[in-house]
Amino acid sequence: MAVQVDSAMRQSDGAVVMSKSKMADKGAGIYEVNLMSAKPGKGFYELTLTATPTKANSKLAGNEGAVLTVKVLGTISLENVELGIVDADQSTAPKMTNVAYPSKSTKAWSADHHHKVIIKFSVKDKATGEKVKVHQAFVRLALNDAEIIYVAEPDAANNYKFDLDVNGKAKEFGGQSGKYSVDLIIGDAVVSNPISWTLADINLEFPGNL
Repeated sequence: MAVQVDSAMRQSDGAVVMSKSKMADKGAGIYEVNLMSAKPGKGFYELTLTATPTKANSKLAGNEGAVLTVKVLGTISLENVELGIVDADQSTAPKMTNVAYPSKSTKAWSADHHHKVIIKFSVKDKATGEKVKVHQAFVRLALNDAEIIYVAEPDAANNYKFDLDVNGKAKEFGGQSGKYSVDLIIGDAVVSNPISWTLADINLEFPGNL
């Protein structure tokens, strides 16, 4: 049989990274093609294959348009991570501090019910250097055995931002003041290096009566 990859298409955007590529016959019915030679970005790909007999044979019908799904893994990096404490009324511009992954901030962070905690960051594909969206981008705040996990949302330029109104979220924390660890959790089905990173400790002071 002669086997050919008619096309290799990324499901997320329809980009075709390989077409009409002959697969090498390795014997014993095994055929091989080096998809990575096309330098595909991370994601799920649909490979459309056609197999035809190399010689006319009434017992061999071949196959046309067979589809296989292939997952290409990629690696990511956390970039432009910033942390800041601002007035809840935002009467003054936020002063953000850079925190470089994987180091933990050594600054003594503190916020009370007059403040918001703001975290900004971007996720980049190491292969292309482009900012990307991921399926999981969480901010985890933990005190002893208790934890609360929030979702960080990207903007149109794939810059992620999270802000915590200390007063507005006091009930979710049960009004329990203390030093909380702040973690970024980043993951995706096509990411080979998911990240769980404690970037800082923040002392949160909630109002006494909720």
